[in-house]
Amino acid sequence: SSPVAPENSPPPPPPPVLPPIATTQRPRAIGFSGESRLQEGKRPALLPPRKNDGAGIVRPNEFVEVDSPDLFPEECLIHEDCETNEFCTPPPENKCVDACTLDVCGTGALCLTRIHRPLCVCPDGFDGNPYDKCEEIPSRVGMKFKK
Repeated sequence: SSPVAPENSPPPPPPPVLPPIATTQRPRAIGFSGESRLQEGKRPALLPPRKNDGAGIVRPNEFVEVDSPDLFPEECLIHEDCETNEFCTPPPENKCVDACTLDVCGTGALCLTRIHRPLCVCPDGFDGNPYDKCEEIPSRVGMKFKK
């Protein structure tokens, strides 16, 4: 069993207060001019480009189109490069093809496309596994039921 302190003993002393490790001053880079790139009323995502004239780096004022047939002759590289009803064929073709052109649906099934993939469904009035076979549901009109 553990030793018990007498009832009238003073409380233990508080832990020592350590000085803060972090400083409240912002770090400064060597050669920092102090000008903020943040513009009044602008979100940080809309920062103007950095100025690197002193370093000899020149950045053009116009954007260059990099998604060109010269650089990327493929129509697609991943499924998301195609419309949602199409998928990207494997290399070397790399073409966008309608997903319902794949022969995956069973007899009597309808093909719908969802997220670059074929989705087989049985039409109204039919039942079964749409990837195998959809069969017509027999009509219940005129059937006699037990009371």
